[in-house]
Amino acid sequence: AFLNLSSGNVEGTSAEHGGYLVIGAFTLIALEMLLLHALVHEFFRFHDQGRPKSTGLLLGRALRKSLHYLGILLLTGLMLTGAVFLCALVFALEEPLLNVVAVLGMFAAVLALLAMCSLASAAQALEGKGVAAAMNRSWNLVRRHFWPTLGLGIVAGLIVLILGYLVQIIGSIAMVVIMAVGHSPESRAELVPIIMSVVFGLQFCVQMLAYPIPCTCMMLKYCSRVEEEEGHGLRERIADFGSL
Repeated sequence: AFLNLSSGNVEGTSAEHGGYLVIGAFTLIALEMLLLHALVHEFFRFHDQGRPKSTGLLLGRALRKSLHYLGILLLTGLMLTGAVFLCALVFALEEPLLNVVAVLGMFAAVLALLAMCSLASAAQALEGKGVAAAMNRSWNLVRRHFWPTLGLGIVAGLIVLILGYLVQIIGSIAMVVIMAVGHSPESRAELVPIIMSVVFGLQFCVQMLAYPIPCTCMMLKYCSRVEEEEGHGLRERIADFGSL
C-alpha cells in the first residue's frame, strides 16, 4: 500500500489502489485487535474457571464472543465520539475562552468515559454479561474508585504506547541513516515505502505483544473491586473457622 501510494500521482490508478490497500490493511488490523482483545479476556475466563486452555477451545470461544466485545468497544467509542462532537460544536462559536474550556472539558470527558468503561470487558469475560449489563457493571464498580482506576489505565496504556513509539523512533533513525548513504533519488523513492512498511509492521507487532498488559491490569482491578464491594465480612467469617 505504501509503495502504491508513493509511486502513483494524486490522480493515478496506482495511488488509488494504494488507498484501497491502506483501507483494507487497517480493516484487517482492527479485526486482529478485536480478536486479540477477545482472546486475552477469554483466556482469563478459562483460567478463572479452571478449564484447560487449549488453543482450539480458546480461539473458538473468542470468535463466538467477539461480537460482545465489539459491542462494548463500539458503545464506548460512540460515547467518546459524542464528547468530541460537543467540543466541536463549541469550537464553531469561535470564542477563545469557550474554546479553551471546551478542550479541557473534552479531555476530562474522554478520560472519565475511558475509566468508567474500562472494566466492561472484564465483566463480560468473567460474568458472561451482555453489552449493556457489562457497561453498567463497570460503571458501578468504578464510580467509587474512579481516580485509582483512571491512573492504572493511563499507566498501562502508556506502557503500550511507549513501546510502540520506541520502535517507530528507531525505525525513523534507521531510515534517515539509510537515506544518507549515497543512494540515488530513484532508489530512495523505492526504499522509503519499504522501510515504512517494515517499521509499521514491527510497531504493530510490539503493540500486539504488549496489549495483554493493560488487559491484565484491568482484569485484576475488576477482581479487586468485586472483592471490595461484595466481599464484606468475608475475612471475619474465615477467621471464625479457627474457633470451630
